[in-house]
Amino acid sequence: MRNARFSIGIGLLCAIGMTVGMFRLASVAYAETTAPQRMVYNGHLLNADGTAVTTAVSVRFSFWDSSDAVSGDVTATGAINVGAAYYADWYEVHTVTPNSDGYFTLEMGSATGLPDFSAMEASLFLSLYLQVEVKAASGADTVYEILDRDAADDTVDRAPLLAVPFSLNSDLLDGRDTGTGSGSIPVLLSGGLLDVSAVPSGTNRGDFIVDADDSVQTGTIDLQFGTTLGAKLSYDVDQLQFTFNDDVEIQGNLSVSGGVQLGAYAPGSGTGAGTLRFTGSDVQAYDGTAWKNLSDGPTFVGVTSVSTDGSFGTGSLVGYQAANNFCANTYAGSHMCQVGELITTISSDVTAFLGSSNAWAAEGAPGYTSDSNDCRGWTSADNSDLGAWWEFSTDGGATVSDGGGQGFLTNCAVTQPIACCR
Repeated sequence: MRNARFSIGIGLLCAIGMTVGMFRLASVAYAETTAPQRMVYNGHLLNADGTAVTTAVSVRFSFWDSSDAVSGDVTATGAINVGAAYYADWYEVHTVTPNSDGYFTLEMGSATGLPDFSAMEASLFLSLYLQVEVKAASGADTVYEILDRDAADDTVDRAPLLAVPFSLNSDLLDGRDTGTGSGSIPVLLSGGLLDVSAVPSGTNRGDFIVDADDSVQTGTIDLQFGTTLGAKLSYDVDQLQFTFNDDVEIQGNLSVSGGVQLGAYAPGSGTGAGTLRFTGSDVQAYDGTAWKNLSDGPTFVGVTSVSTDGSFGTGSLVGYQAANNFCANTYAGSHMCQVGELITTISSDVTAFLGSSNAWAAEGAPGYTSDSNDCRGWTSADNSDLGAWWEFSTDGGATVSDGGGQGFLTNCAVTQPIACCR
């Protein structure tokens, strides 16, 4: 304890010509989004005879780590000893003139900034004490007197701050503030979105999991780029496959361990099925049995399941359009073969002819004879008009030699299927 002090309490207690009635310590309330680093101190000064002190006084505030004030806490000149063992690195002095009733209000932290409470451990808050001293404004520092918190206990001279630092730290969360810097807390915009400045530029983790809780059991899991752009990489949970909804450019090498489907080409089964290669002149795919050329244009895929004479019709479609429709319904994406496409098939994959029956094939313009006119564009069943058909052979039948079969002309009254290519 230090000798000579004012006393704090309710009522009038005399000491050195002044008495302090009651004081209240509180944080300042401002209409701001963060807690201000100020504390309000309200005091009531009375003379020994109970009359209000209305002349200027100096009030000195300081923080300490002990409730007991000892003689070494001030220097011989009355100044705060900043080297004292329990000094907590903050003090400030105010000069104030109480009102006509002896009341005054001061803002601690307005003269000297308060310590950064966010940098303190919570345990330090509980051992932080406020020392308040008063003297006449004209008096020397040596006449400062402590406003004693408990005159009956010589070791209790200062008031604990308790929750006040916590309230000043209320704009922080575990010592962290909002912002975009390291260790800061980002603030969401309208719609629960992060501002671009708050989006991290990377992660130190080796993986990034979408749907980490496995809540998506059906439909798709999407990674979308742009609200208006709407470019998505989606995983279809039901189909067990990824989907890009826009073009994809791969600038490096692409290695595929499974099968590959390109347009209408789907891989077969067997060892190596689905493998693609470029021979230097042709793109080829392996179907598990043999290599098939993919770069020679449309080739033969089979014949239609329906047979017809030379007058093709289905619904509102007739002629070549009807022929293409018949093929497309049997082999998706196919059309009626032209004779040239059958010749291409022989050079690229003659095994495609295996098991096929004779079928109509288009020649286009009239051929060797004027009656060879694709059954007048596949609209005639007249036996005086002629159309081309192909007899498929790969193993040397009784009527044709091995090598791919041969083409014939026949009258348009004959009924047979249509050869389809794609």
